[in-house]
Amino acid sequence: MDNNSMKFTDDYMSQRTIGEFEITGLQNGVEFTRMSQATAQRNSMHISLDPIVFMLGLQKWLRREELIQDIFPTLDADQREFIQTGITPSEWAEIFAPEETDTELNNAEVP
Repeated sequence: MDNNSMKFTDDYMSQRTIGEFEITGLQNGVEFTRMSQATAQRNSMHISLDPIVFMLGLQKWLRREELIQDIFPTLDADQREFIQTGITPSEWAEIFAPEETDTELNNAEVP
């Protein structure tokens, strides 16, 4: 690898900001931070992709060149959803927690 290639890789091992997104390159992936569309909190998630691959894929997605599942086929649905919305799996679980029905409330034991 020549010095220019190494410098390009080293540049991606630092922190980048693209719009509302922060991407920190790590040896074993990236730390991706963005605001949750559900709670307006800043959330982070580790994504196990090469920082350059992630940045190029993110740019494709932002330009709407391909669907996110085609850009990042190795990521699971929770990771792809997080990239798109900033909503973590725990936020989804809280938002879509099963509601107790009237029957369940009526059948509940009273202490």
